[in-house]
Amino acid sequence: QLHMDIEGFMKAYRQHFPQASITPKMHILECHVVMWLRRWKVGSGLMGEQGAESLHAHIHTLEDRYRGVVNPLQRLLYVVKEQVLEASPRLNKLQPLPKRYKTE
Repeated sequence: QLHMDIEGFMKAYRQHFPQASITPKMHILECHVVMWLRRWKVGSGLMGEQGAESLHAHIHTLEDRYRGVVNPLQRLLYVVKEQVLEASPRLNKLQPLPKRYKTE
């Protein structure tokens, strides 16, 4: 029933506000909430705004750390890579080892 209610809401929203954009929260509602409920058997209220705000603050800290990188794409890659590795430390094992140079 919830899935049909969400679909009805989004259909009505798009019909009555055709020029309006879909906000990130509406995207989450439409594409992720039902799956979340089915998987975890708990409401999404446990995942409040604090998680997103905390992530935003951390990304800002990383952006400050790499402020000296002139190329914006390279700076973004550094920020995203560090965030992913901090969020999933197991991925560190997948990183290639640094090259070793012969000392002879």
